[in-house]
Amino acid sequence: MFAAHINAAEAMTGVRWAKRGELPNTVAETTSQNVMVIKPSLPARTAVHEVVQARQFAGNWNQGDDLHDEAEAWALEYLLATSIFLRKLEDAINANDGALARSSWLSAWNPVNGFPGIIGTFAPKPGTNGTVGRAITAADLWDVNNHMGVRFSASNLGMVYNQTIAARGIIDPATGNVLVLNAPPPATPPGPLD
Repeated sequence: MFAAHINAAEAMTGVRWAKRGELPNTVAETTSQNVMVIKPSLPARTAVHEVVQARQFAGNWNQGDDLHDEAEAWALEYLLATSIFLRKLEDAINANDGALARSSWLSAWNPVNGFPGIIGTFAPKPGTNGTVGRAITAADLWDVNNHMGVRFSASNLGMVYNQTIAARGIIDPATGNVLVLNAPPPATPPGPLD
């Protein structure tokens, strides 16, 4: 639980989010206006993770469950890391490369290494050397959507990309027709990636 990392008196005064020495590389501080300041040397993925946890605390979204809080933070971190496939897709569209566009789309929705593979990925609790944690669930991805406004929907993204591909006339070399990116079949009930 993020609150376990917070000394209430320090948080109220806006001095620090984390107790000295509790997190070996304290990553966040607040100003008197309760603004979280991320140290410039912090890796981007870690900054994202810490911002999610600060928002959980500030928005009273903290479930009181360390593992839930960590899973939500890791879920956003993994979503953003996996979005590299969409960046490659957009580069391929800009280069009118139908083959690379198709392969990047398939990679993004690969059930193991793409967005769907995030569900079931282990989210470790800090300070446990990866021995304590739990698997990320679809509910964690819905929480990321509800709390942070981030969601990658295969059907919505496919529709937008297909409009751009059609407007540019990008050809699928396998068929000789205009490339169409097909979204994977939706889950039942519809999931956070559908």
